[in-house]
Amino acid sequence: MKVTKYLMFTSALIFSTNSFAEDGLTLGDLLSNTKSLTEENEVLKSWGAFTKLNFSVDSEGQPQSKVTYLNNLDQSVAIISTPEGSIEMLETPNVTLFKGAGQTGVYGYGQCGEMDAPTPVQMRFYSSLLQFLLSEASAVKPESINQTLKVSREEKQENAQVWIGDPIVLDVGEDMPIGDYIEVQAPWGVSGDIRRNTADLGFNFNYFYSYEGGKDEIKLKGTWENTPQRTDGYDHGSTDNWLVCVDEAYLESVNKVGPKNVGKLVKLVNS
Repeated sequence: MKVTKYLMFTSALIFSTNSFAEDGLTLGDLLSNTKSLTEENEVLKSWGAFTKLNFSVDSEGQPQSKVTYLNNLDQSVAIISTPEGSIEMLETPNVTLFKGAGQTGVYGYGQCGEMDAPTPVQMRFYSSLLQFLLSEASAVKPESINQTLKVSREEKQENAQVWIGDPIVLDVGEDMPIGDYIEVQAPWGVSGDIRRNTADLGFNFNYFYSYEGGKDEIKLKGTWENTPQRTDGYDHGSTDNWLVCVDEAYLESVNKVGPKNVGKLVKLVNS
């Protein structure tokens, strides 16, 4: 199944600013003086330091989506589920695995990118959206919230760029961020509350954004945590029903050794 069935936005709304080889500049020239866009925004950065996000997504006329993200050092898990089924992603530095993607087998990153299958950018979309909304709505870091915080934020004129992941900013006379992002059309806004629970922060948001000819409203309800999480639940499972996307530098080794165990495969390419 296509991952876009599980998202309230289509992949057509995901833009990339990675075409940066202009004016004769090389990649080395550009990367010699970079900084992190998220590093500059301490509130946004602090909301990105979650270890678990667990929430539901509701929109009129659409089946409910349930979304879970787990982060643990260099390994992360994303699960997007609807009544139609689910897509799971296990992401590590040199290999990314997808379950429920409609494809199976072992391929290089380039081959995976040409398939009608989900991408890490699509799967990370909701976590980036929540990080953005939590930051914009609260305007404070998570540790500053000790009770229930009523929030309301509305932007009537300026579109917003929701970066998927942490873009870098190139210093080429003026700051030029590069990366993948969603452009949220104005007017847009979010209202609701964020509350302090014993082990996490709960949120209940009404979020709206505009598009040509109308406006969509989405309800987002769930929890944000930054306590240690385990992401090794797939380690003992077989790779047979996964789409395995490997850094090309490790593809030959994976095909030669042929580990059929998820944990052994991840260990092989990341050791």
